[in-house]
This record gives sequence, structure tokens and C-alpha cells, in this order.
Amino acid sequence: MKLNFLRKADIDFEKWDYCIHNAVNGNVYGYSWYISSMANHWGALVLGDYKAVFPLVWDRKLFGFKRLYQPFFTQQHGLYSTDVITPDLLRTFLLEAGRQFPGISICLNEQNHPIDLPGFSFQARNNYLLPLHQTYDSIRSKYSKSLRKRLKRVASRYDWIDTPCTVSELVDLYRQYQGHKLPCTDEDFRRVKGMMQTAIDRGMGKIIGLKGPDETFEVAGFFLFSHGRIINLLGTSTDVGREHFAMHSLLDRLIRQHSETHQVLDFEGSSIPSIAYFFSSFGSKNSPYYFLEYNRLPFWVKGLSNTLRRGTASNRRP
Repeated sequence: MKLNFLRKADIDFEKWDYCIHNAVNGNVYGYSWYISSMANHWGALVLGDYKAVFPLVWDRKLFGFKRLYQPFFTQQHGLYSTDVITPDLLRTFLLEAGRQFPGISICLNEQNHPIDLPGFSFQARNNYLLPLHQTYDSIRSKYSKSLRKRLKRVASRYDWIDTPCTVSELVDLYRQYQGHKLPCTDEDFRRVKGMMQTAIDRGMGKIIGLKGPDETFEVAGFFLFSHGRIINLLGTSTDVGREHFAMHSLLDRLIRQHSETHQVLDFEGSSIPSIAYFFSSFGSKNSPYYFLEYNRLPFWVKGLSNTLRRGTASNRRP
């Protein structure tokens, strides 16, 4: 089958999304509506009649040279396939991506394993997953001692509420309490608002939160539901919520609600030790994916690539 490079305008979105939906490694980040929400310029490598696809998101920040980057709030992309992904198949796609783009700084998905390919480097990134098929009591028994202690201290403080705020209110609060730590622009946050609302409209996204004794919410989060996963995409706690371990309680309530199902809670990161420890305290296990770099830019441009590199989901969490 022929491997084609297609610009966004030439992609058959219906066939594309069918491939993502049925891929052996499909995830929500690969859907056309998600990519279009988060990126201005994108295209793809497409094998045959959409048997395998590889999204390509680019900019021209390096003196006009096109460079692939990973959009904010998009943890994984890479090669998606309706058949088993072999090293040779991945090699074919990466070589073509390298031929089309002189600079690449992207995140592959967890089923795109490192291969020996000159000029390409792979760096593992953390991602913590918690299967929810067991009973809540069984899952909770694997929580860390400190987590169980904190949950006990605040057990009666919070009331669970669906849709405690709008998308705009949640993102604005996230910017207030966490977003200042990120190199995101107003445009980046405008895009994430649009993506979140689209996910909600498609039945694939939900805002949930907890409110305290004064009837105001102290923590809220946006979660994506796709391919058997509940993805912890964006969450924020007020100062009072932090003091009372509100995020601990929210995630615990979510686990209770979805226990004894075939879903997996995807904590989405992180490489920051304290946050990685927090996610692992729920009994989750690290399922790494890989950050890919390739650079055949002129020597006088290469030194700028690290400076101008866009953020990725694995390092965006405060």
C-alpha cells in the first residue's frame, strides 16, 4: 500500500476518524476534531485507504523551517494502525516524516516503541494508568498509607457535583491557580476551551467537581472519555481546596463511581517527581510513551530548537 502525505484540506475526516476509532492503539488525541481544535497547521501520513495514519502538526518558528511539534494538552500522537504496529511499519512512517520535516519534536503513543533509526532519538515519558475493573474496596486497599489518611481526614467535607462550572470558568480558574506555570498563550487557552466544549457536545468530555461546606466548589476537573479510558486532562484546586486535599478527594470519588467497569483511569503524566508520586499513590502503574526528536536543520538553527520547543503534556502539569 502507498504511503501518502496529505494536507488537512485533503484528508477524508470520516475515514480518518474511523481509523482512529478502530485502531489497535486509538486514543482521543488522534481524532480529527481534537487535532483541529488544538492546531492551526496539520496534515498527515496516510497508508492506503486509511489503514494507518500519522498526524503531523507543524509551525515555522525556526527561521521559516517547518518543524513538527506537540500541541498543548495533547499527550500522545504518533502512528495509529488498524493492524499490529511492527517496527518496520513505524520505521517507514518516521523516515517519511523526517524527509518531509527537517525538525521533529513530538510525542508518540505508548504502542510506538523505540527502534534503531539513525538521527532519531527516543526519550521515555511517564504516564500512570489505573485499571478500574476491581471493586472500589480492592482498588482503595492499594492506595498509599498517606493517601488513605488524607482521605479519611476530609471524608465528610465534600459534595460531588456534575458540571460545577462552565468550560470558560474552569479554564479561567486553571489559569489563575496553575496556568501561570505554563508557557501557554491566550490563543492556546482559547483552543483548549473550544476542544473541551466539542468533547462535551460529543459526549466524550465532562466537568466534575467537589464543593465545600460554604456551597462553593473547591476543586474541579475536565475528563475525557474515549477508547475505554477516563483521561485526567485538566484540573484545578482553589487555595482552600489545596489545604483540604480536594484533588485527592475528587479522584477518589471518580474511582469509586467507575469501579467494577472495564475502564482505565489515565492520570496523564507526569515527569515532575512530586506529581508522579501523587498519581502513583492511587496504585497506578507507569505505562511510558516516548518523546521523539529528529533534527537535520542547519547547524546555526539547531541551537535554537530547544529554546523554541513547544510544551508537551508530560511537562505541562504544575
